[in-house]
Amino acid sequence: MVKHLGRRYFLQRFLTAGAALPLIASAQDLSGEGPDQPVEQLNLTYIKDYGSDAISLRKFRKTRVDPSNWSSTLQAAADSGEPTIRVHADAPVTFADQWSINEDGQKWVGDGEDNSSLLKRTTIVDEAAIVVRGERNGMRNIGIQCDSFAGMSEANIGVHLIKPDGGRADQDFTFRDGYVSGFYYLAKNRGRGCSFIGSLLTRARYCIDFDWPAEADYVKGGGDNASSATGFRRLLVDGCEFHAIQVAGVRNRGANASNAHLIVRNCYSNIGDGIFVGSLGDGSVIENCTVTHANTIAFQIDGGANYTIRNNSVSGTRATIRSVEPMSFMTMTGHNRGFVINGFHGTYCRGHGIDLHSGDFQGVIRNVDLQEIGSAGALTYSGVNVVGTGADTEILADGVSLRNAFSGQAIINMATVGSVLKFHGIVPLGAPTPATGGAGTRTAV
Repeated sequence: MVKHLGRRYFLQRFLTAGAALPLIASAQDLSGEGPDQPVEQLNLTYIKDYGSDAISLRKFRKTRVDPSNWSSTLQAAADSGEPTIRVHADAPVTFADQWSINEDGQKWVGDGEDNSSLLKRTTIVDEAAIVVRGERNGMRNIGIQCDSFAGMSEANIGVHLIKPDGGRADQDFTFRDGYVSGFYYLAKNRGRGCSFIGSLLTRARYCIDFDWPAEADYVKGGGDNASSATGFRRLLVDGCEFHAIQVAGVRNRGANASNAHLIVRNCYSNIGDGIFVGSLGDGSVIENCTVTHANTIAFQIDGGANYTIRNNSVSGTRATIRSVEPMSFMTMTGHNRGFVINGFHGTYCRGHGIDLHSGDFQGVIRNVDLQEIGSAGALTYSGVNVVGTGADTEILADGVSLRNAFSGQAIINMATVGSVLKFHGIVPLGAPTPATGGAGTRTAV
């Protein structure tokens, strides 16, 4: 008998049993000319509504003639106070003029997958395309693009995250699952709290620039709101791909760069250059990053303290079709205290594999495997070369190997009198290369 009751009976029983469940908007309500109630419930505002002449800005519409310049529409949406702005994916949202997000807590969400919701700047000028001054804003599944940054300076920025002088340093901006392309700086940040996650960052001189200016260039806020020592933290770049960059995926240089606490992890640079240039403040980490097809130095450390560089790799080639061979895999200069390099693999470079010079160095180098350094003649190059300032330089090396087709200068070379190397497990592979060398004190432990 049960089978003769039919689907209508069971549907009626299901709906009766679920009468107390909260209302869920149907697909028809959201895509057609339906009532405003589902939109209110989901806190969604459609970006197209801000370009219409209708009194009601909250209804979804299927038919609309897009403007050629969405600048005023984008600014109206940013100023609306709506918690969530949806960006349509059926055509690029082109804009000619700079616009800004000044309010707090607004999220911009793309309708489509693979960043098909595209905000495209049509003018190439020396200014930021989008300025974010508010706190706790973010973007997801959105692309931001300009066709070129040729001839532009560092003022040419895709997204500029900046707080007004004297304001709170907090921003907590998050950009994830997106795409940014075609600016000198794809993103530039001054403040506390900036995350770029799972995104493709391409066609730029630098992808992300962290910058806190000299104290004479800004007005501090009360307490620790906008201090160079306390405002420069919670900065994360995770799971991003850097493509067709001219210098580096992440840049941290400037008057107060050493105060930055950075996490750069799980990133990949290909058809471009390196992962990082700049300083690393206390607790900073660069980990699980991979660099291929880079002719410049993958990691350029200007100095820092108590930072960790772990499980990274740089792969070059001397193939006749297209040689890809950086001068070094990594360089370190300036004051570097309490650092740890743990887990590093580098293949094919023209000079020293890891080059420490023009500074003092106190740290640990562990589990490092290098291959084919010194293409111009390895007898003058080492796997790890340390030119420190005498007694201020002390290195513990544990588990470092070098595989070369011809002999190198040393696997680890301590060039400066008074510098100290304590080592264990230094192994030459391939052509014989001395385990250690140089005028420094070298002790097996």
